[in-house]
Amino acid sequence: MKTVEFIYKDQVIEFLQGDSNIMVNATQMVKTFDKRLDHFLKTDQTKAFIQEFEFTLFGGNSDPKNKELIIKSRGHTGTFVHRILALKLAAWLSPKFELWIFFTIDKMINAQYKDIAETTTAKLKIEKERDLMQEEMLKKYPDDFYKFLELEGKLTKANRKRLKAIRDSTKELKLNLFPEDIAHYKKSDW
Repeated sequence: MKTVEFIYKDQVIEFLQGDSNIMVNATQMVKTFDKRLDHFLKTDQTKAFIQEFEFTLFGGNSDPKNKELIIKSRGHTGTFVHRILALKLAAWLSPKFELWIFFTIDKMINAQYKDIAETTTAKLKIEKERDLMQEEMLKKYPDDFYKFLELEGKLTKANRKRLKAIRDSTKELKLNLFPEDIAHYKKSDW
């Protein structure tokens, strides 16, 4: 899992992003509000929620979830919780923080990767077309090399668009996380 750090009220909140899940550092979440994680985990409502969550079936799976997919202690770095439990914890801490957690997770899942996926797909299609053409040209039509070079130009352009989407996504995340710094960005940066 990849660790991504965000800042909420001067407190680092770590998110672990895997292929099919996001976990959030619950220890850091409660620290922001000077509360204790064990107090949240001991409530009857939280215990019932975790039990339901553990045995809720997703995707036709009849086996209960591994408890470590819901709550995982990582020693000195803290306890991480599944994104759904993180939302429950955030609601227990503060409505504003709940919204921040929700939007942060939402961006990680959807917005940030949409442009990257689209531009990467376009790049892969162009690469495939280029490779097939190169193979054909080498065998039959050496004079068609100019067409091959044209596709190389398109590939370069698609790569630039993909990198721009990554940069734009990163800038948007910075502005959403640190709106007070907007005055420091020049229009030419966009």
